[in-house]
Amino acid sequence: METLAHRFIDAFNRRDVDGLLALADADIEFHPTTLVRGRRVYHGHDGLRRWMSELRSSGLEHRVRVLHVRVLDDASFLLVSEVLGGNNAATPSAMIARLTEHGKIAEARAYLSDEQLLIQLGLVPADDPPASARGVAEQSLPGADRRTPRRGVDAKA
Repeated sequence: METLAHRFIDAFNRRDVDGLLALADADIEFHPTTLVRGRRVYHGHDGLRRWMSELRSSGLEHRVRVLHVRVLDDASFLLVSEVLGGNNAATPSAMIARLTEHGKIAEARAYLSDEQLLIQLGLVPADDPPASARGVAEQSLPGADRRTPRRGVDAKA
């Protein structure tokens, strides 16, 4: 899921609609932030194309830097990031994504918010990975902290 999240942000930063479509289910329901055209919902691949067209025509040249990705359950993840504007001012952002059984993004909701607010609102559970993710982490990193480090990693890195 972490790779999928990074690929999504990388495609966004490049304004690569084909890259986004490759990661999205044909019936995706996408709820972007309110940065462009207010609060709208985009449906399917045609909706993602329309959103990207509106984004390009807006003239906004912001990009997103991934801070960390947290697996919420077997079919969803939380991507915590920040939006960087032209002057590199950072705004907290996050995206909650639900996947299909084939690993495509079926639904994504983006927020201009940090992880703590999403937890307080009940949109994501507290910062403890699900048992299945803990088991994998504990097996691969004995004695290491279970949580993903919270350091900025540029999606292009």
